[in-house]
Amino acid sequence: MSVYDILALALTLPPAVAWGLDIGQRRARWQWVGFIATGAAVSVATVTTGFVFAPMRVLCNVLFVTLPFALALASGRARRAGRRASSLGGVPAWAFAGVAALLVGVAVDAFFVEPRALGIERHEIRSARVERRLRFVILADLQFDEWGDYEREAIDRAAAEEPDVVLFPGDFVQKYGAERRAVLEAARDYIDQSALRPPLGSYAVAGNIEVDGWEKMFPERMTTLSSSDVDRGAVRVTGLTLGESFDRNLVIRSRRDGRKGGEVGTFHVVVGHAPDFSLGHIDADLLVAGHTHGGQVQLPFIGPLVTFSAVPREQAAGGVFTRPDGSHLVVSRGIGMERGDAPRLRFLCTPQIVVIDVVPDGQR
Repeated sequence: MSVYDILALALTLPPAVAWGLDIGQRRARWQWVGFIATGAAVSVATVTTGFVFAPMRVLCNVLFVTLPFALALASGRARRAGRRASSLGGVPAWAFAGVAALLVGVAVDAFFVEPRALGIERHEIRSARVERRLRFVILADLQFDEWGDYEREAIDRAAAEEPDVVLFPGDFVQKYGAERRAVLEAARDYIDQSALRPPLGSYAVAGNIEVDGWEKMFPERMTTLSSSDVDRGAVRVTGLTLGESFDRNLVIRSRRDGRKGGEVGTFHVVVGHAPDFSLGHIDADLLVAGHTHGGQVQLPFIGPLVTFSAVPREQAAGGVFTRPDGSHLVVSRGIGMERGDAPRLRFLCTPQIVVIDVVPDGQR
């Protein structure tokens, strides 16, 4: 349990209990005390961290612990003979219980079901640049603080797709200090022994959470890129630095093999952590990014609440998009979650492995 969990519950549970039991028949007063307590907890979290994740954690505690508990107490009180909610117009017990159950149901899905509901999303695109089908598997934002069954499942399922190329668009080990090395080595050892051995290579770039030495997570047979590229004949992969991936004015001109743009040649892929670089002038066939996690939380008719990206919201939510020049942009919702002080949840935004099959134009 985080210090921010304790802070949120210590400040908001007492007025919640008083509100639910309608102590002194002053429910409206306890409601305001609860609002003030929540504001105080959010303010402390904001001041002490200077970022949004800790305040989000506080609000999650209020929404999914404090509020359902208060509603459950109010439901029990309303069931008593002759008792009704004193300041809410006689709200019936079932209404309090229904809202509490809804919030608990959302919490179970968001914290326990969706974060591990890893799926595979497949897309097929056509290109005149390839002579045969090429399969790309994208493992974005593994973002783990311990190497466990879920992470091993992601590697094994990616290997089972028999990819030609595997791309890792950043954000790997979110563990620091003395324990980081052990977590990193556990990941490297498993990947090294796995069946993930694509014939045209595996390529990784840095994300937000990387520190010096992040490259050691990958076995020697895999390639880490930083403002550099690798040409494998059928495929050329350009890897961006973290800064380049956020550059909305980035210019990358393709080094073609002398053939015309509509003829078979090297299929050019640019991979960066954030998708913002796609807003620049990128002369490539496929652009690949992660970073947004699809927002981690999406709401119906609204989409992701937070993306930390300049690309349009519908792109940040994840998917494959055709660009005006006919190339394609892939934004993955990722595999892991934000760690540290952030609430560890996903809602209407399941994790994913993305599989892209590039087929010769005119073939199936």
